[in-house]
Amino acid sequence: MIYKIERIYQKGSRDINEDAYVMNKEDGIFAVIDGATGVGGLSGIIASNIIRDAMLREDGNLLERVLKGNVILGEKAVVTLGEAGIKKIGDIPKYKRSSCSLAAIQLPLSGLKMKYVTAGDCLLFIQYKNNEIRQVNHDHVAPLDSFGIHLAQTEWRKYVSENEDPNKWGLYEINQTTKAILEAVHDTLQQNRNKMNTSEGYGIIDGSEEVDEFLESGVIPLINVKKILLLSDGLRVHSNRNQVIENEWLYSAKLAFEHGLSYLEKTIMDIEINDLACYQYPRFKQHDDKTGLLIHLG
Repeated sequence: MIYKIERIYQKGSRDINEDAYVMNKEDGIFAVIDGATGVGGLSGIIASNIIRDAMLREDGNLLERVLKGNVILGEKAVVTLGEAGIKKIGDIPKYKRSSCSLAAIQLPLSGLKMKYVTAGDCLLFIQYKNNEIRQVNHDHVAPLDSFGIHLAQTEWRKYVSENEDPNKWGLYEINQTTKAILEAVHDTLQQNRNKMNTSEGYGIIDGSEEVDEFLESGVIPLINVKKILLLSDGLRVHSNRNQVIENEWLYSAKLAFEHGLSYLEKTIMDIEINDLACYQYPRFKQHDDKTGLLIHLG
């Protein structure tokens, strides 16, 4: 199969990039992986790197490699945490675990059937030759995040008056206020993490036995497909607090398919640079890690 690839891999506001990606052309495997650090717990880079390495080095098909990586993650988490009484991944509270979202595909070396595996808030899109866009998986994380963001916006009312823009404040005041707001929503974020791999929450790779029940996987025939897009949630366009985009994911995919990944990244960066306080475009941090792959089939 002949194809060309666009790639974005950009660190966010933190010191390290917790995202990872896979471009395993020999086996036709491509993926974006979004690591999530536990609330007061293990770094997300543990999960993202282990799942990346599994797709590069383990044997088997795409799903088998991901599941092998999940087992390795569970063992690594126990050793890394190193706390007394922690003997298996189930002993680690969910909110402390290193976890990762995933959008991964395995292109056929012959034939038309593409395999995929997804989890969390990394999304997979397909564009057909008639320009129709298909969103393959659903983001179950976003509704929980939205609840936390709504609480954060409520907290902002303690600090700003009507029509005031905190982005015009000094840097110290912005940092102190956003820190206080994040502390106010800390318990909500922790509660959200405890819903990992439950029917009331979302599926994600965290090293637990439950992962197998919550991964989305399948096969898609590449009939009239011209482009395939894999995005971490750092490449989802933010809504303005006064003008909500109906489907931020689909809007982002359209920008990428029509103008390329660099254009999508610049659109998001322009928003984030001009909204240091995360107020006009509500979110938890100024810049999230950004990872994307756009594959042109031909």
